[in-house]
Amino acid sequence: MKTLTFDQVRAMLSKGHARSAGASIDPANRLYEKHLRAHKPRLLGDRPQLSIETVEVICERWSTKSLVALLPGGPSGKVPRYETDDPIVVVRDRGVDSIIDGGRRVSTWHREGDSGPHSVAILKVPQ
Repeated sequence: MKTLTFDQVRAMLSKGHARSAGASIDPANRLYEKHLRAHKPRLLGDRPQLSIETVEVICERWSTKSLVALLPGGPSGKVPRYETDDPIVVVRDRGVDSIIDGGRRVSTWHREGDSGPHSVAILKVPQ
């Protein structure tokens, strides 16, 4: 798998998660905060700002089963397929992995019996 920079991941997230012009929070931080508020509020208080200075981008290949395990509440039912070759984006913070982009694709792969492996970009926050 190719290597990615934080700015490349941020640009990739901007494509699929458009916000109004002038939005003050970048997509990586917005999506991570949204995930924590909904599913892991205990991590919200000390949440780091994701930036080129605070994360290491690690590119890996994961099975669908490993990705499904990170979906809050498990895979969703019949969700529309989102077509992209972009990797699933996971934040690894304080030893906890959180999918912030790609949940619909993971649910589709699970439903269709696609076991993977799939490209994953991990935004790792050093401890």
